[in-house]
Amino acid sequence: MSNDIFSEEYSDKYLYHYTSADKAKIMLETYKIRFGLLEKTNDPRESMEWDFISDINLGEGFPGDLFKHVTKTLTNEIKKRCKIACFTQDYNGEVYMGESVCANKGFSKPRMWAQYADGHKGACIIIDRKALLATIYKDFDKKFVYSENVLYDRISPLEKCFRFNFNKINSPESRDKTIDSMIDEYYHSYFFTKNWDWEQEHEFRIAIRAFGEEPINISLDGALKGIVVGADCSNEDAEIIKNVCSIRNLKYEKIKWKNGVPYLGEKPYLKLRIGY
Repeated sequence: MSNDIFSEEYSDKYLYHYTSADKAKIMLETYKIRFGLLEKTNDPRESMEWDFISDINLGEGFPGDLFKHVTKTLTNEIKKRCKIACFTQDYNGEVYMGESVCANKGFSKPRMWAQYADGHKGACIIIDRKALLATIYKDFDKKFVYSENVLYDRISPLEKCFRFNFNKINSPESRDKTIDSMIDEYYHSYFFTKNWDWEQEHEFRIAIRAFGEEPINISLDGALKGIVVGADCSNEDAEIIKNVCSIRNLKYEKIKWKNGVPYLGEKPYLKLRIGY
């Protein structure tokens, strides 16, 4: 397998993070990547308040306002106890896109360029997966770090993870321990499950158990390997990013599209396939 991050070969070594040019420049300046709150993502399963069901009978006439207050508190507490960063990956499958040899690479996803990289004006950060995790493990116990592929599914609103013991959550004495136990058991459902409509993102996530509403900044020393800027990235932004990459000995490319087919460099990044 080639060590070139722009190689045509599939590799599970790298993670790809799409962002705006301004945020890419900040990442290059600080050499850190931000792990933020789940509610800042764009999947309504994650960004909106969850509806929980009590697994004990509260009886008729139970005050609805109190129940709503407790479930809102539960939603907020679960979400702010983990900080996440989202990435995509190379696609390990058949991709036919006009003979492009980089169509399966994590930096070659047109919808993600449009949605997460400021309409092709941003950048895609290329990160060494093992190096980033090694850095995180230096500061956080491994048992509080989750790293997995996202599961895409036709989600039911009645999943077991959304059932809870009202009395334990309502009690200050048992609330924290109960919420931690719920995360221990259902972290995959809370943080690594999305609606099937997102499945083409091939998302890989890292979640860190850390309490609070402020994001966590993780060092990219030894993990940041290169940057691809978007086809519509301004000349000014591209030049700044390119110069910093040169100084820091990082790989740099600008992606282009020929009739919707991705390529790198001055000429279409294509190969001849016999029989087509």
